[in-house]
Amino acid sequence: MLSKEDVLNRLKGVIYPGFEKDIVSFGFVKNVEIGDKILIEVEIVSSNPDVANELRTDIKRVMGSNECVINIIQPKIPEEKSNSQSGKNIAPQIKNFVMVSSG
Repeated sequence: MLSKEDVLNRLKGVIYPGFEKDIVSFGFVKNVEIGDKILIEVEIVSSNPDVANELRTDIKRVMGSNECVINIIQPKIPEEKSNSQSGKNIAPQIKNFVMVSSG
């Protein structure tokens, strides 16, 4: 049976995509619980699903045959609020806008 320290040592072998440091050094590993299965909770700064998938694959690789539940927490992808993207007219009663800028 692995201890929490054993799990953290193995997770030091998971390099964050695009960087040279591991997820433990970055402080992304938020929780490790040892039970019937090993629960690993990782919070990352990227909202890119490819980064999460790569990390999940790497964590499974370093954990080997140990059964683990991997929970990766990501920031939500920001919603596009620009009118040019949505095409919605935010003020339908106004025909013309005059944009004023000062520099």
